[in-house]
Formats: sequence, C-alpha cells, structure tokens
Amino acid sequence: QIQFEFLMELNQSYPEAVVDRFENYMEFCIDDRIALLYFNALNRAGAGAGSGDRSGLKAFNLNSFIKRINAPNSMIDPLKMQSLIELHGSSGTSGGKINKTVMATKA
Repeated sequence: QIQFEFLMELNQSYPEAVVDRFENYMEFCIDDRIALLYFNALNRAGAGAGSGDRSGLKAFNLNSFIKRINAPNSMIDPLKMQSLIELHGSSGTSGGKINKTVMATKA
C-alpha cells in the first residue's frame, strides 16, 4: 500500500522515475496496481518533450516485464501472470515486442 501511494505521488511529476524504479529495483514489492501504474508512467514518459524513439510505450519489452512480475517479491495474481506468459508464447514476435492491439485483445 505504501509503495503504491509513493509511486502514485512520484508519477505526478516524475514518471521516468517510476519506470526506472519498476524496471531496475527488483527488491521493491509490486502488485497489480503498481504494474498498471508502470504502464501509465511509461505512457507519460514517452509523451514528454524531446522523447526519442526508445521511450515510453515504444520501449516496452514483454520479456522484461514478465521477468519482473515473476520476481519473488511480486504479488501479481497468478492467473494474470499465466495469461501474460501464454500471450508471450503465442505472440510470435522477436525481442519481446508485441502489437498493442494483440495485447489488448488477448489479455
């Protein structure tokens, strides 16, 4: 709860920090709400001025995301994790990239 509240506040002004914290600090606990907040922060970070091609949702990597939500301190619903793993297996894409439409229709 405290982690989520902190990240919500941080996301208001520094979405890049939320993305960095989610992707690089595996010791922090995550849950479904934090995973959704991560996507919001990715979107907001990519919408900023001067964003390059590798920022925001364009930089999303499904392999890395699955690895992160499978970390020991993850409290993501196991059924949701299984759905993502199945989605990843059936995506047929290289490098963990997946079409947003495919992701939305399968999840």
